Amino acid sequence: MKTTKLNSFRKILSIALCFALVMSYVPMVSLTAIAAEGDPVAKVGDVGYATFADALTNWTDGTTLTLLADITATERIRILNKTVTLDLNGHTLDMSSVDIAIKVGEYYEGA
Repeated sequence: MKTTKLNSFRKILSIALCFALVMSYVPMVSLTAIAAEGDPVAKVGDVGYATFADALTNWTDGTTLTLLADITATERIRILNKTVTLDLNGHTLDMSSVDIAIKVGEYYEGA
């Protein structure tokens, strides 16, 4: 009887460990709000943009860029010869994969 219980325990433990291993490979979804397909991820003034890159392109002197979703940027942000405001609006701007996150000042090649 003890051998049967021990074998059952080992089987359950093996299944639990396999499940834990499989779950470690499943990407976890962030619990923070993410913009739905087609919803703007950022806006400049009152105009919404589907991509962060489009919002950056239209971020002109004297305007405010407001995040409407969490953003992961893959390129640095260059603020050149303009005064602008970045409103995170409670969202996250992840730039951990970028060597220089924000470049402020005059543009020159290689910067």
